[in-house]
Amino acid sequence: MKKITLVIFTAFLTINCSKDDSFNEEQTNLALVSSKEDSALKSEVNYEIEDNQSKSIGELSIYHDETTIYMICKSNANISISETDLYFGPYSKIRKSIDDVETIPSYNFKTTTQQTENIFRIEKADLKFDKNGCIYVSTHFKFTDTTSQESKSANSVSQVLPGSEKLSYFLYCIN
Repeated sequence: MKKITLVIFTAFLTINCSKDDSFNEEQTNLALVSSKEDSALKSEVNYEIEDNQSKSIGELSIYHDETTIYMICKSNANISISETDLYFGPYSKIRKSIDDVETIPSYNFKTTTQQTENIFRIEKADLKFDKNGCIYVSTHFKFTDTTSQESKSANSVSQVLPGSEKLSYFLYCIN
């Protein structure tokens, strides 16, 4: 019975696959580019950005390609991120709180215009990943509520399990 099913299935594939269905070189190249874009999007991870009162002010997306890590910070309407501190490194050096000034961020970005989206590029060669290709990431944002002109602080937050404590850092892996 299995042999008969296999023969029928093979015959069906042979009939349905013709030379007209094959890719030409241009289509093959487009398929390769598309699959590379898809793999970059599949590695994208999103985290909520919350202020000190646990109010959402935006979202952080992180993904990478062969050489670079990209972080896109999108803030909600009426929120403008003016400064971003990014930390990449071992767990022991993560800031314990937003006010921790002993820990120096790996990268500091300041913006002079009121933007709701900021894109940061970090070269992977500049970072020290562990043997599994992972690194801890912590963020700190200074933002302004454009309606009240009030300046506040925020972090991207992660949760290991639903209902667990929200953490101000996350583990990012490139493998």
